[in-house]
Amino acid sequence: MGGRIYIDRWVLRFESDSVKAGILVRQLGIEWNEAEGQICFRDSTQPELEIFTPDESILQHPVLAQSSHVRNQLQAQAGRGELARRLRITACCFAVCALIACLASMITGAMVRSLAASVPPEWEKTFGDEQIQELRGQLVFVDDSNQVARLTALAAPLIKAVPAGRTQFKFHVVESKYPNAFALPGGHIVITTALLKMADRPEELLGVIGHEMGTLRSTITPVKSSRLPGRW
Repeated sequence: MGGRIYIDRWVLRFESDSVKAGILVRQLGIEWNEAEGQICFRDSTQPELEIFTPDESILQHPVLAQSSHVRNQLQAQAGRGELARRLRITACCFAVCALIACLASMITGAMVRSLAASVPPEWEKTFGDEQIQELRGQLVFVDDSNQVARLTALAAPLIKAVPAGRTQFKFHVVESKYPNAFALPGGHIVITTALLKMADRPEELLGVIGHEMGTLRSTITPVKSSRLPGRW
């Protein structure tokens, strides 16, 4: 019976003019019919259901490639004659695709870092200042100079590690019931009041600040400080 096979989400489906059937990928059984030169798909919960296709390229579908259930079956059958050869070809295709994706990711990352490094600090500062002004219309900023001064003092060991002439950091505190922190271009670091209340030790807050500083363009080297301000 002729028809069409396709994979919809996590289901392998077969449709013809008179029949519609589907097999969940997690229940999919795969065998190679050497006599017919076809792949046979079976459903472990419906023994009477069998779907055949001579098109081995279906094994390269991303859903099947990502299924550990399918991969285990293919590996178990990898020593069986013609199927072994075909599966090796399929495995090579997967490996090549993974390598290409990895290289593309590395190249893209390098390009992004290169572009970011070429942006003048003045542009970053102007953009960051504009973003802070927009946030002031959306969030409640805590204009407590003492609290900001304590944050600056806490981050002093990290700030000293920043190469001279690079980003100048400025801290902001905003009212929020959610513990959070984020950085904006130009050295702006925003911390919520909930995060300040949650931090049991200054070292915990210093770790968050260090992470946010690290997301900016400056290069930070690890430092240790034995004297840190007390609990917020």
